[in-house]
Amino acid sequence: MQHHFGTGQTYVLNLSNNPIRRVFTQNLFISSKLSLKSPKTALLVSALLLSLSWNVQANGKKAQAGNRSDAILLPSAVINYARPSLLGYGGHAPADIWNPDKGFLVQSTNPNSYNLNFPTTGMDGLYFDLLISGVDINELTWEPVTHEGITATVTNVVANDRWIPKEDKGQVVARVKLTGPEARNQPLNPNPNPITKPKLPQTFELVGRHIGTGDEVVKYGFVLRQ
Repeated sequence: MQHHFGTGQTYVLNLSNNPIRRVFTQNLFISSKLSLKSPKTALLVSALLLSLSWNVQANGKKAQAGNRSDAILLPSAVINYARPSLLGYGGHAPADIWNPDKGFLVQSTNPNSYNLNFPTTGMDGLYFDLLISGVDINELTWEPVTHEGITATVTNVVANDRWIPKEDKGQVVARVKLTGPEARNQPLNPNPNPITKPKLPQTFELVGRHIGTGDEVVKYGFVLRQ
């Protein structure tokens, strides 16, 4: 921006800062109403406008930091293992699939290939733990997911099962429990009522959200085939 004065000199003000440029645009009428007869007057007007622009910019930053919800930094969480009972699993499974002290390694975070993750077989009462790093488990909340009468529910529990290695006992984990069609109330009935047969396969996606903001922090998916 240039100002020309009666002295024949040109005074240049570089408006490379966008907020400052906007203030000058919005207040251009000032220079049109004032008689800028000397460099001192021009510099005074420029200084006043610069001060105004800096205040606007500073207040805007304060408002962003103080009021915007996206200023909250969410944790970076990763699910490393899906741990069922460690007794009777594994055998000679490859190391990139199974860890004898932790369980099944997560194979995919892509919804298109959730079928690679554990479990693939469902049963009423089956449960397994999600071993998550990078976040306090107690800061996560999970909604149950139901398909075809099968529900996957996630709760935070203190893991003390006898098959859990000593170093992991007592730690809080996200425990996934499946509930579905069952006939436990009629084992001696010679003519048991048929139970509902779900249509499979079904994809389950469990989403852990921040308990304060509701934002998605981590998720785990699997496909029940039988």
